Amino acid sequence: MRILSSAYNMDCIFLRNNNYEMHNMLSLTTGKGITAVIGGGLGWFLAVFQPTFPLVAVSLAFILWDVYSAYQLGRRVDKMYPGHSKTSAGKLASSKFGKVVSTISQSMLAILLCYAVEKWISDDIPFSKIAAGVICAWQGLSILENNMSCTAESDSRLAKLLHRILIDKTERHLNVSLDELRTDEEIKQKEENNK
Repeated sequence: MRILSSAYNMDCIFLRNNNYEMHNMLSLTTGKGITAVIGGGLGWFLAVFQPTFPLVAVSLAFILWDVYSAYQLGRRVDKMYPGHSKTSAGKLASSKFGKVVSTISQSMLAILLCYAVEKWISDDIPFSKIAAGVICAWQGLSILENNMSCTAESDSRLAKLLHRILIDKTERHLNVSLDELRTDEEIKQKEENNK
C-alpha cells in the first residue's frame, strides 16, 4: 500500500510540474507574454537606434517649420487675393495633413534605414547623417520658396536673386494663374527684372 501511495504522490508531483510548465508556455500567448515580447522589441529598438534620435529630431523640426511656412503662405495668398484661394487660410485639410504625416514617416524611415546600413554594412560612410542633411536641405529649400512666394520684391539683392531662382508657390494656392490677377504694369516690371 505504501508503494502505491508513493507512486501516486510521484505522479501528482509530476503532473503539477507539467501543469506549471504548460501554464508558463501558455502565458506567452496571453497578454503578459505579448507585452513582454513587445517591451523587449521596443527596448532593443531604442537601444540600437538611439544614436539617430538627434538626427530625427532636427529633421522633424525642419519638416514642422516647412508646414508652418506653408501655413503662413496660405494666409498671405488669402489676404492678397481674397476669394481666389483654393482653401480657406488657416484651415486644416485632411489631405494636407496626410501628406505631412507621410513625409515625416518616410523621412524618419530613411534615416533609420541609412543608420542600419551604416551600422551593419558600412562603417566608413555616415549614411544617416547624409540622409538627415538631404532632408533638412530639401525642407530648407521649401521654406525659402514659401517665404519668398506671394511677396513683393524688395530692394535687397538677396530677395531679387531668390525671386529669380525659386519657384513662386502662390499659384498652387489659387484657382487661377497669377498672370490673370496681375496688372499690365506688374507684368512689364517682372519681365524687366528677369532680363
